[in-house]
Amino acid sequence: MKRGKILIVMLIFALSISAAGSAKGVYKAGTYSVEVDGHNGDVKVETTFDANSIVKVEAKHDETKGLGDTAINKMIESVIEKQSTDIDVISGATVSSK
Repeated sequence: MKRGKILIVMLIFALSISAAGSAKGVYKAGTYSVEVDGHNGDVKVETTFDANSIVKVEAKHDETKGLGDTAINKMIESVIEKQSTDIDVISGATVSSK
């Protein structure tokens, strides 16, 4: 549960600092990063925006392979696909992705 919440909090943070926007788009283009304590160590998330979209999200972590990392990767895919942090929990990783 903690891992998923950490990722969502980091993404929301990245969105909030870049969502100030400009006359040219929805976001302030750039790459934003945040680092927080994860279950197995620090989790660093970098989110890249252009003026109108979430371009890339990368997470560097030591979370459990096959569990936490799978949930994180699926959440990243969902955020980019939906262009939002308003995503569903990951089936099979409900606790990790909340």
